[in-house]
Order: sequence, then C-alpha cells, then structure tokens
Amino acid sequence: MYLQRDDLHERYLPALEDARSADVSTAMGGRVRSIVDFLDRVTYRVMNTEEELDQVFQLRYESYRHMGLIGDLRDGRWSDRHDADPSYRNFGVFVDGALMGAIRVNVLSSGSRDSMALEMYPETLGPMVDAGCRIVEASRFCHSMEGVRRHPALTFATIRVVALAAVHHRCTHLTSSVRREHLKFYERIVGARPVEGSDVPYKGHSSEVNVSLFIAAVSPMIRRAATAQQYFLASRGETDLLFSKSAKSIPIRPTAADVLLGAPSMLETIQ
Repeated sequence: MYLQRDDLHERYLPALEDARSADVSTAMGGRVRSIVDFLDRVTYRVMNTEEELDQVFQLRYESYRHMGLIGDLRDGRWSDRHDADPSYRNFGVFVDGALMGAIRVNVLSSGSRDSMALEMYPETLGPMVDAGCRIVEASRFCHSMEGVRRHPALTFATIRVVALAAVHHRCTHLTSSVRREHLKFYERIVGARPVEGSDVPYKGHSSEVNVSLFIAAVSPMIRRAATAQQYFLASRGETDLLFSKSAKSIPIRPTAADVLLGAPSMLETIQ
C-alpha cells in the first residue's frame, strides 16, 4: 500500500499553489518563517562512514547522558545493533557546519520487518504491516544541548528529515516510541496520535524509562506542509540526495524556501 498520486495531488497541490501565489513574507506565521529562515544555516548529511557514525554515537551519548538515560561509558559513545543494519540510515543535522543533531530512519513494510517499534508493539504494528501499510520509523533522535539552547528551531529541522522520508518512500504512516512527556510535541508537529495502552518500560538504556507508541497518518501532514508548516516543503533533488539507495555522504541543503519561490516540489514530480 502506497500513498497514491491522485491523493497526493488532491491534498497538496492546490494548497501549495495558494502558498506560492501569496507574498512569501506574509504566507507564513512568525514561528514558521523563523524555522524556514533557520534552514538556510542547516545542512543534512547521510552519516555512512565509520568516522561519521562515530560522531553520531558521541552526540547520542552526550545527549542521553544529559537526560539521565544512560550512565558514564568509558568510550563516550552509544549505539545499538540497528546501526549496523543497512535498512536503517543515520542522518546528521549540521548548523553552520557543526554537527548539532541526528536521527535514524527506517521503513517498515511487509518485506522489511526489522524494527524497534515492531519488536515492542507487534500487536499494533503487525496487523498494519500485514495489511500492506508502509511505515517510516524514527529513532535515536538526539541533539547537542548547546545546539538546542542556541537554536530552538533545531528540533524542527531534525524532525523534517522524518517527514520527508515518509513522503519520499510513499509511506502511509509515521511512527516512533517516545517518552510520554514528548507526545504533545509530535501531536502538534506531525499529527501523531498516541496508541492507547502503549505506555511500556523500555530497557534499552542504562536507566529504565517508560515510552509510548505514536502513529501519524502521512496524508494530512502533506496538506499542512503547504498551509501551515512550510518548513516541510522540499524539492525532489533534496529528497533523492537524502534517501536514494546510492545516497552519498555530502552536505545537503534544505530547499523549503526554494519550493515556496516556485522550484518544483517533490510531490509535483511523483508519477
């Protein structure tokens, strides 16, 4: 089951044209405008090499240590078995050339079931996958504490990777297991809905914490990208660099502002 072209165009393109026909400086609210402007300082990178992944693992360790999720580790790095799985991809978020955020993405489908969330919630996600849903899963979201303090929009720039992955891979849903106190953020940004009764202990860190599963439908998120969350806009060129099978480890510039100014959106090129 994929997002259908007609569904994408019906939900997305009229709203995008309305946004483009408006004055760009007034088409967005102040916070959205500030996030789009912030993206001018951001580059993404597919973290493929041993050295790049080592940077991600160090950043994870520092972030998780600060949040009290893990104890001291001699090597100052934190990773899990999924980092070696080629179906998972780690992304770095750089601000002014410095690594300040990272997130990991994989696609869950009938042909690809290696998933942290599916292991934890087989009774919820298993039937969806069996029915043909394609689900993008986000995990290992982390930030430099200094980066978040200096750049509040860093969180949005990082979540943007997951939203783009969902559309690029024609997924029907987006999911992640997060701490309950973070659910409101995901409800607001991607339309996430917490799964009733999914609050369970997660023991993958040194400290046991409770996490909850959320699921978000991708189609409504698409329209919001044009009407209220224009920082989720992107060109086909940007998403190909991020998510193609042969993606290279190069700086990748966000293109939300380009699309608002008339550059072809990723969805306008879907056949």
